[in-house]
Amino acid sequence: RLLDLFSRAQPLLWDSAQLNNDATLLLFDTQVVETIAEMCSGPHERNQRLVFASNFLSSANRVFSTLAYVSEDTHPGGSVGHDLSEDETEDLRLNDIICWFKEEVASCVLSFCDLVTDAEVPRKIIRAFEVENLVAHIAAEG
Repeated sequence: RLLDLFSRAQPLLWDSAQLNNDATLLLFDTQVVETIAEMCSGPHERNQRLVFASNFLSSANRVFSTLAYVSEDTHPGGSVGHDLSEDETEDLRLNDIICWFKEEVASCVLSFCDLVTDAEVPRKIIRAFEVENLVAHIAAEG
């Protein structure tokens, strides 16, 4: 169910972040991604098979191609709106949270390769990602 939740929320991330200047969905999805990484760690082969049979990798790929950083001119100053208690995320800007979320997604995908003995696992990951798109995105965003 977490995999379905991530896949269904992914298309809404841009609207939530860019149009509403609200990081609540990003922060929620960050927790979902962390949970998916934990359920596949070990590695837990059955859970990894479930991930590879789902749309998770495609959705993770789209995170990098569709979730762009916001212009400071568009959303000047201040922290973003979210419903968190006062903690270290209180004063983060939207771009900080977008970067944090992308890092969590990348870490989750890379965690599938931990202690892997089946060479097919990294091949599945590489096939799911448009590597040229990621390189262009990194070069454009710096």
